[in-house]
Amino acid sequence: MTLTTIRKEPTVSKALQRTFGNLVYYPWTEDVHDVVPLGFFLGPLPKYMTTTQFEEEVLQYVVAKAHMEPKRIPKYRCVMETVSAYLPETDNRVKCQAFTIQVEKVNAQKLNKILQQAFTPATKQLLFVPFEGRRSQPVDFAQAILSQAALEGKHRIVAIHGIHPDTKFEGVLQQAFPQVMKVYSTPTTSYLNTGGEPLGRYNLLCLTTDFPALCVALNSTLADTYRNFTQQTGSPPPKLPMQNKWE
Repeated sequence: MTLTTIRKEPTVSKALQRTFGNLVYYPWTEDVHDVVPLGFFLGPLPKYMTTTQFEEEVLQYVVAKAHMEPKRIPKYRCVMETVSAYLPETDNRVKCQAFTIQVEKVNAQKLNKILQQAFTPATKQLLFVPFEGRRSQPVDFAQAILSQAALEGKHRIVAIHGIHPDTKFEGVLQQAFPQVMKVYSTPTTSYLNTGGEPLGRYNLLCLTTDFPALCVALNSTLADTYRNFTQQTGSPPPKLPMQNKWE
């Protein structure tokens, strides 16, 4: 359930209006207040994966590239935010949706060095753009925002509902449907399931140009692909039919 849904709940909405309150997502515990943002990541599309998934992806990447043990990396949090800046030539504001990374101020310098070491210009799938570039390199910083915004327009998501999150169906989807670039698995509770059991949701990332072909392929072969998979692995079939939702 999202904060937007909670805010719209009548009882909560009235309480917020009465107290002039607000509900804001805060990724840290209540005893942590001195937090600074270090930068944003160019490449990942935050609308299609959870912050927990991305934090784990960053950790694995830093461990591999910076050759550091996880316990030596300062605690951080990733948050989906709107990043903006002025384009120097035109003085127009540009913006994009991206994952930013936050850390306690006392650990900011240490984590910044680790990130600079791990995310070098040679890396292509995941790039770290420091916020300090907004002042030191305003043109490059604005261009990075434009690049992230362009990525949003070049990609689409096909969401598949109704497969249990423990099924581990991600690899099969990427093999069976070549248009799929990446699969994000997200546990969710379907409104079709009165028991409230998590049914799972798979977000299939593809290029906008491949979106029509992927939809056709899923409509014609997804059910058979899943049936064959469950027969081979001995997994139980879903209690509900798979619900496909094109986004």
